[in-house]
Amino acid sequence: MPKPEKTLRPRQQLPVIPKVCLDSQKRAWDRLINKACGMVADADGQLNPDQFFLDMVASRGTAFGDWSLRQFLGGIMVVKYKNQKPNDNYGIAFSEDSIWASEERLNSFLKRLGRVLEQTKDNPKPLWVPEWRKNVDLLDELVVRGWCEKIVVHGYHWPPLCCLTFPAMFKFLCLCDKPMLSETNSDLEAFRQRIRRLGLVSLPKGKVSRVEKDQHGNFLFA
Repeated sequence: MPKPEKTLRPRQQLPVIPKVCLDSQKRAWDRLINKACGMVADADGQLNPDQFFLDMVASRGTAFGDWSLRQFLGGIMVVKYKNQKPNDNYGIAFSEDSIWASEERLNSFLKRLGRVLEQTKDNPKPLWVPEWRKNVDLLDELVVRGWCEKIVVHGYHWPPLCCLTFPAMFKFLCLCDKPMLSETNSDLEAFRQRIRRLGLVSLPKGKVSRVEKDQHGNFLFA
């Protein structure tokens, strides 16, 4: 006997959102803030230490002060070797993640530091001013904002997107009054990868798989 078709229901009756989805939204939002501010971070949201220091230098126009070059280039220890000749029993040691561990990284950093000092010594730039429209794609911002919340976009109340399957989410964004995507010019798999790069986690089960728009322009979900 065939399974009965799910009944379409309004947005207000969508499932309760679990903590795993909420946590993924927070991490994704932190990454977008970093990106908006021009801060360089890895996939886990950890800031690049070299760029962090250069940003601090650019905001002050100097490599000295509380965030001094001497402190940043630390990580060097003089160590004593055993069983060596009297005059050759000392050497330099540093951790693997130290900037001194890679000549290429050190040279690159010093060149970048020189450029930053030259550009900002007389005119320091503001530290990490967010530029959303310059650095962050609008769709990425809206998807993260609306992942676990009911946000309003162009006058319409979006459902929490984590409650939708990828195809349903893709269709919903195409059916919006001001479409965020186009079914003819966009690719579902590319959209799926885009969401995964943001690190967003969707509802583990019970997701909405159908999205329709009624004659009055209201969305229904099943």
